Amino acid sequence: MGRSKQPKRQKTVRPADLTPTQILSVFVYTGAGVPKNVVRVQFDPSVVEVPEYEFHGLDDLKEVVLNEGLQKIGSGAFDYCELLESIALPSSITDIGDGACAHCYKLRELILNEGLKKINHRAFWFCRSLESITLPSSITEIGLCAFQHCENLKELHLNEGIKKIECCAFSNCRSLEGIALPSTTTEIGKCAFDECWNLREVVLNRGLQMIAHNAFKNCKSLQSIEIPCSATKIGDGAFLDCKNLKELVLNDGVGKIGDNAFQNCESLEVITIPSSITEVGRRAFYNCKNLREVVLNKGLQMIASDAFWDCESLQGITFPLSITEIGNNAFENCINLMELVLNDGLKKIGIVAFSYCTSLKSVRVPSTVAEISRGAFRNCRNLREVVLNEGTKKIGRKAFVACTSLTRISVPSTIDEIGESAFEGCAKLSDLVLNVGLKKIGDNAFIDCTSLERVSVPSTVAEIGHEAFRGCKSLRELILNDGLTKIGDNAFIDCTSLERVSVPSTVAEIGHEAFRGCKSLRELVLNDGLMTIGDNAFRACTSLTRISIPCTITEIKERTFVSCFSVREVLLHEGIEQIAEDAFARCRSLPVFKFPSISGRLCAISQIGHWREGLNNEVEATRGVVERGNDELFVTAQTMGGGRNWGNIREILSKVERLISKYEIQEAISIYD
Repeated sequence: MGRSKQPKRQKTVRPADLTPTQILSVFVYTGAGVPKNVVRVQFDPSVVEVPEYEFHGLDDLKEVVLNEGLQKIGSGAFDYCELLESIALPSSITDIGDGACAHCYKLRELILNEGLKKINHRAFWFCRSLESITLPSSITEIGLCAFQHCENLKELHLNEGIKKIECCAFSNCRSLEGIALPSTTTEIGKCAFDECWNLREVVLNRGLQMIAHNAFKNCKSLQSIEIPCSATKIGDGAFLDCKNLKELVLNDGVGKIGDNAFQNCESLEVITIPSSITEVGRRAFYNCKNLREVVLNKGLQMIASDAFWDCESLQGITFPLSITEIGNNAFENCINLMELVLNDGLKKIGIVAFSYCTSLKSVRVPSTVAEISRGAFRNCRNLREVVLNEGTKKIGRKAFVACTSLTRISVPSTIDEIGESAFEGCAKLSDLVLNVGLKKIGDNAFIDCTSLERVSVPSTVAEIGHEAFRGCKSLRELILNDGLTKIGDNAFIDCTSLERVSVPSTVAEIGHEAFRGCKSLRELVLNDGLMTIGDNAFRACTSLTRISIPCTITEIKERTFVSCFSVREVLLHEGIEQIAEDAFARCRSLPVFKFPSISGRLCAISQIGHWREGLNNEVEATRGVVERGNDELFVTAQTMGGGRNWGNIREILSKVERLISKYEIQEAISIYD
């Protein structure tokens, strides 16, 4: 902060008006003006008030003797008297103005007598040589920044009577070693003892009600503190960066621990949260790296975001029944947390609440938790057992991602959604139970669960999301039930052990690359009702031997069955409007495409002797494109041209279908007649 603005002096005596004797001797101040080069000042008994800025900036002033009877020292009265060494305030003074003795850099001795009621703002600001202060019991309030930057202040004696220590009152008193607050003190203001680097001992007495924001911030020599039962709140950042604080005692009565209150207290080892505390604020114990034991008592309701983030030594924690919410990141990166007990009553586990708790082995989520939030147990790589109870409704996005030791999960019937990437990368998950009630399996939900062998999708699931089971290399058995309507893009891509798939009739869409690379897939059943098969859906299913396209499909898209090397039979229907020219590219074992529906009708009408010759002659005329053998119509793979000749083939099939219809009608008429 810069110098305060100074008003005009009432009267200044010029050095030319003084004799040499007057300059060398003590100047008697009567309130009529001050010479600039004065060294010593004696106040006349008649003076009752020092005007504002009266002695401001007198560079030679070393000594001031104030008279008994003086009642007030105005604001800035001795500001920037840089050589002033001592000052004793008489008992008659009741008020010291703002900045009265600020920037008195050489001031070593300060005597404050009974009678003084308040030390105003910045009264002794930047008095860097001041070493000891005793405040009389008549003082009730220490003003804002009153002794801030008194860097050599070692001893501070506070007597009973002081009620409030205001903001920054002793901030940056870096030599201060100990303080004992009287029982009359009810409030310690914001940053009151901030940056008191050598402060080792602090005694807070019963009667204190409020420790404000950053009150003891960066008191890096402080080793222990006891918060009295009368203190209702520990303010935000109250003990932030007290790196050597080892012992913390919180007594019953404290209501809230504020945000960042004990952040970076790296030496803190054990804490007990009393039952009176209802909330632990954001980052309250963030980065307390040596905190190994935390006891939470009944009464605590909320642990806010980041509260115990990076408490690397914490080994176990039990949550009381009163806890309803664990905030976002609350215990993230507690890498040695092995034991976690969550009790009924808990309603919310926040986003990434226990992320990277890499030593955690088991978790039981109580039934009162409605949702396991995003990333709640992300990267808990030693988590082997998770118990989910009836009552939980949703598993959020990435809730258990990269829990690489998890072997089993049973999803209760109350859960209706498994979120995106919920179990992604759970490489040892081999046993998965999905119960009726589940409605949606989100994108990437079980991607790279490489040990998963069997999946049964309940009938209540309407949609399997994109890449839901991608890369589940051990998945052999897949059961899809009626009720499913959509299989998302890449849903089962690279499930290289999958042998059989039966798509129920309720499925309308199979997405892009849904089963691509399922090289062990031998049997594929597609039922009527399917409307869309995405491009590359069954690409490189190299063990697949037979494909039957249901009658509800009107288009076979690009590369749908490309590189299905073992396919020997494809059954099509004449209602398909378009086949992409590379839909069956590189199906090198495929000789012909068959048309079972129209072939069946042709066979049936041909069995009637009196129509056989005429029909056969007319059908025979279509040969060269659509062939006939053993009462079956087919098209060679060469003729199909990968799909590019389908338009011409379809026209001929339509002609055959019309011929069959004509003879079917004639047969019906003959029977009627």
